Amino acid sequence: MKKLLVFDVCSAPFWPAAAAMNALIDQEHFYYADCMATNSSRVMGYRIRNDKVEIDDAIVVDESDLTLIFENFSVKIGNSTYSGGEAASHGSCGFFCKRTGGLLDWIVMSTESNPFTSVEVNEDGVRFGTSSGLIWTVPNDNIGAIHIEKEELAASGLKRDAGSQATNDPGLWQDPDARVENAWQRLADNKNDGIENTFCHELFELNNFDEALFVSLCDDMGVVLDKHAGPKENYKLVAWIISCTFRCVFSHFDKADSYTITNFDDALARKWGAQYVDQLRDLLEKTVSAAVK
Repeated sequence: MKKLLVFDVCSAPFWPAAAAMNALIDQEHFYYADCMATNSSRVMGYRIRNDKVEIDDAIVVDESDLTLIFENFSVKIGNSTYSGGEAASHGSCGFFCKRTGGLLDWIVMSTESNPFTSVEVNEDGVRFGTSSGLIWTVPNDNIGAIHIEKEELAASGLKRDAGSQATNDPGLWQDPDARVENAWQRLADNKNDGIENTFCHELFELNNFDEALFVSLCDDMGVVLDKHAGPKENYKLVAWIISCTFRCVFSHFDKADSYTITNFDDALARKWGAQYVDQLRDLLEKTVSAAVK
């Protein structure tokens, strides 16, 4: 799902480079590579060594190889906005960035990080959390000094202060066992028709595919499946959620079926085909593996 065509704004030679970079991100595209860029628009390749990012000018970034990018979160602090998410080319892709006044400060793309799902900003820097439980820390606004920690280690040494701000994901900095327990509870809530504001309630009862709730739901399934935490009976719940979601979307496209997802427009359909199907299939495969162990 990669090798997208570069659109005109990036190929127009009269556009200032920085403006072209901002336009690229505004149109939800970025380069499909382990790379980063700054407000100077310089695109730099990097490699990971000893859990640290090392910029390497010998790495050539193919600027004709673009992927769609989708935000999972966006947090405004002062005049700056910190956001991040995933890419359409592969389920392992993730990106995060900082923009001030609508203009790019820096952006980082990784082809192997998994999607970025949350952010915390404090006086020491910015921490971006991934769905795989890793924390990418940008110290003192310096993307050239990024280091990566496992969530458990990052949480154990975390010092919160009055100036800290974070996404609404309360589980990111929880004790790992507590986070798994809470994830199982939220998954169970999705099967309870009496509990509103869950992805399943929105989809099954209100015919609405809420993407933010879907991302959170997939994160919870990823947490419990990565930890293999729970009795085998619990994995039937995960399989039920995945199979029912598939059934709803397939019914939506079945002209003989009266069920319709009211907000399933072309953009959402593209994201479903480019990313969400594979994401659910991967989770279902992990569910089967966890259940038989």
